[in-house]
Amino acid sequence: MKVSRSERTRLQIKEAAEELFSRLGFEMTSVANICRTCGLSNGAFYRHYTGKEQVFKEIVQDIKTRFESASASVMGNTIEEKLYNLYRKVFDILWESRRKFIAFHEAEYRFPDVENSVDKTYKDALLSTVIN
Repeated sequence: MKVSRSERTRLQIKEAAEELFSRLGFEMTSVANICRTCGLSNGAFYRHYTGKEQVFKEIVQDIKTRFESASASVMGNTIEEKLYNLYRKVFDILWESRRKFIAFHEAEYRFPDVENSVDKTYKDALLSTVIN
């Protein structure tokens, strides 16, 4: 599938922001840092995002989407098996997305709406695993 230039630019920005958020933290990462890291101008950044907060929230949404998709397919014959399989999926996703997770963990308290949304995703996954 062909990716548009705009989508490639957004991906470059997100990857640079993810790396910087996980290494420097949210507070110490600036839009200028992100732009220097991915080789784009500040103008290019602002054509795609309103600020670093929007990029951060999109990075968190990426993890949530993966998690929601994976948790919907948890299998097992007993509750214990299902919970263990859910745990494994969560661990695998967090390991594969560790830079995103580090960035989220560092800034989660700054954005209560994001933290509450992630908490709800975890709770929903646990409940659906136990109930189904």
